[in-house]
Amino acid sequence: MATAKKTPVAIPLSVAVREAHDWCETAIFQGARLTELLDNQIAFDYANAMAAEWRALRAANHLPSGARVEVVECYFFIAALRHVLYWLGHFTRHKNKPTKELRAAVKEFASSVPRPPALRLVEQDYTISGNRDLPPLDLQVPGATPFKAQPGREYVMAGNLSLPGTLARLRKLSPVLSAARASMS
Repeated sequence: MATAKKTPVAIPLSVAVREAHDWCETAIFQGARLTELLDNQIAFDYANAMAAEWRALRAANHLPSGARVEVVECYFFIAALRHVLYWLGHFTRHKNKPTKELRAAVKEFASSVPRPPALRLVEQDYTISGNRDLPPLDLQVPGATPFKAQPGREYVMAGNLSLPGTLARLRKLSPVLSAARASMS
């Protein structure tokens, strides 16, 4: 039995722009959450922390199963970024013709972040690379000096996805999407 060839659903440019803008704002929000979480972990005074402070930090940064919260937050950031790229891909499909400014902004953004297949691979290993930025939260051996990250250090996720770099590119793309969305309304 032969299967019928599926025709992809035509997605109007206005819908693609709306969705891309919404996901861009979601990725910016999620990236800011993740950055704040990591910055707070780095600012924690590991060397002088008391046992109660360690317990509070561990409770705030680990799920009941033991998973680290920043790993989960990384996953959501990458998932939002994948959605942005998915919807940007519809800008030139189905006879859509975005403006020259929109096309240039999308091209610049898409060329600066990993392609969707690479992001799928990153999702399989979405920890902060090598935990080099964050000391282990269970290192409470008296007299041991836990590794302390330096403030201002760039957070790089697996796959060499730079959190601050990607956030900067998303913040540059968002106003262009917003203007395009407003002009289509």
